[in-house]
Amino acid sequence: MYLVSDLLFNEAVAGVYVCHDIYNTSDHDPVQLKLQIEFSCRNVEEHAFIPRFAWHKAKPNDRVAYTDLLKLGCHISPNQCFSLP
Repeated sequence: MYLVSDLLFNEAVAGVYVCHDIYNTSDHDPVQLKLQIEFSCRNVEEHAFIPRFAWHKAKPNDRVAYTDLLKLGCHISPNQCFSLP
């Protein structure tokens, strides 16, 4: 048995069938619901990759240099300080 709203049933259900398949060995007859739903696909833009600094890959001198810049009051991102591999 299917529970569907009135709107879905009236607008999208193209048919309801009871399956009396000989390969079904249970005592139940499955009910099949055929839907006719219109849909459209939209173009999805590919995600733009933005490289980010990975602290776990940074060398000790990179960390020290960035810390020193912060102590001097420079508020910049690590990507602006170091070249990414």
